[in-house]
Amino acid sequence: MKTNWVNLILMLDVPEHLVDPWNVLRRIQNIHLKPGGKMIISLLNARHFTYVMPLMLYGEFSYQERGILDKTHLRFFKRKSGTKMLRDAGLSIEKVKCTSLDKSLNSGKLNALTLGIFSEFLTSQFIYLASPDQAQGKNR
Repeated sequence: MKTNWVNLILMLDVPEHLVDPWNVLRRIQNIHLKPGGKMIISLLNARHFTYVMPLMLYGEFSYQERGILDKTHLRFFKRKSGTKMLRDAGLSIEKVKCTSLDKSLNSGKLNALTLGIFSEFLTSQFIYLASPDQAQGKNR
């Protein structure tokens, strides 16, 4: 098996589908990532209002064909738990970008109008730029 042969690994909306994303992230970075390499990992936000509101107002938690409540999701993350999962997997987070997948929502303007108070509820997805944490060395 080739080892340490790529500069960039993309894991876009993957950890939600994994039984043990911590172990998978450790293995991928240790086996395939070159020294100095980076990972881009996106996670859907479990605090997005389209998920939270039906749960709060109607007690509804209905899986769907896609999106945050995709029926194939085994795990759900918000910013804090996603950040912790990546750090626990031996990654150092260099940057986090909050995105909205619903362009018709105009969440940037709504976020500005509410002075950022509801920003995490308007964020559909977190995109992390990360690299192996040098302080932890190679992760088993």
